[in-house]
Amino acid sequence: MASGDAAIAGIFSLKRVPNAMGGGSAGGMAAPVTLYTNTGCPFCAAARRELEAHGVTYVEINLSDRPERIPELLKLTRGRRIVPVLVDASGISVAPNGGRDF
Repeated sequence: MASGDAAIAGIFSLKRVPNAMGGGSAGGMAAPVTLYTNTGCPFCAAARRELEAHGVTYVEINLSDRPERIPELLKLTRGRRIVPVLVDASGISVAPNGGRDF
């Protein structure tokens, strides 16, 4: 587990669903992290702050701004319309510390 993966595991310590989309760490570098959010979601803001506080580099997909990405989120969450959702090489965390339906 790369150091970024360890930080994410510590932040989002709830049970994770294995990431069927593949991925992984190469050459000791942390795998990409994707954070799905929605405008005005306090749980999303908290997840963003935690990632930043731990120095985790991530890509944010704000579904308010990018509604075309909602089907992708629904696939990851097995149909749940909830944020935040964090995806990395080790799995998918759906609203790990509380979430907001949209």
